[in-house]
Amino acid sequence: TTATTSTTSTTLGFLSSNIFQVLTFFSSLLFFPPPLLPSLSMTTLKLLLGVDDGAKSLNDIIAIESEGDVDGSIFLHPLISLYSKGDNRVVIISFVNTFHHYFVIGRKMSVDLMKRMASGDALFIDGMTQIASKKRDALWGDKQFPTVEYLLSNEDSIVSDIGGFIGQKKQPVLVIVDGISEALSVGVPSHVIYRFVKRLHNLISPSSGSEESSLVFHVHNDALNDVEGKMVNNLAHMSTKLLTVSALATGASKDIHGSVSCTIPTPLTSKTQTVHFRNKDSGVFLFPIGSAVGLM
Repeated sequence: TTATTSTTSTTLGFLSSNIFQVLTFFSSLLFFPPPLLPSLSMTTLKLLLGVDDGAKSLNDIIAIESEGDVDGSIFLHPLISLYSKGDNRVVIISFVNTFHHYFVIGRKMSVDLMKRMASGDALFIDGMTQIASKKRDALWGDKQFPTVEYLLSNEDSIVSDIGGFIGQKKQPVLVIVDGISEALSVGVPSHVIYRFVKRLHNLISPSSGSEESSLVFHVHNDALNDVEGKMVNNLAHMSTKLLTVSALATGASKDIHGSVSCTIPTPLTSKTQTVHFRNKDSGVFLFPIGSAVGLM
């Protein structure tokens, strides 16, 4: 009887100790998440991009490529927020969304693009109306259609306007081109898009006197033909960092919306890191594959 009592006491003590350790572990995750993986969208995105946490601007050419049923343009907004909150400047050229889209998402991230435009710190170019001409459609009547002729004839003035905006103030500038696939899908040739993006790159290069400025462009890979795919590959080779945003191979998930890989080329090879992400109103939350730290 004495031996049985002793064994029972030992077993209970062992279980109590282990249960306490388990509860302590999960409590630490809830209240003290690991410092290298905070659930702050810009902090974790900086870690993925290999940027110092205190940075208020970048010095990169970033290609964002979407693959599958997922929209990688969500990663544009944390970058817009970074430059805006750092009292820097932003240029957005969009072939897919109106200004209202960026304005609404910006407000959710405490950025007022309307106010920044009024102060001369933001410029928006609606690629689907400003870079287009009016044509007569037999069914729908007068409509705005992007045309090769219009883009070619107005490209110089558009690039000149952006260059003039950048030159107004000696501050870092973020230049975003959103919706390259959409522009290609309505007939703008790939070589025209390539030349346009290349000219924007020249505007923010150090040789032009623009320091800590960046160019970011977004494209849906699945919507490209072979010729367009080769052009996008050339743009990717021009970039210093490549973000590949992919849908989950296992299908949609309530808690995980996809994965994002960051590839940073080096002289001999390239380094790639992949994490999962979840999109929320307040930003994009990143966390390691197999972990739910970013969701807490």
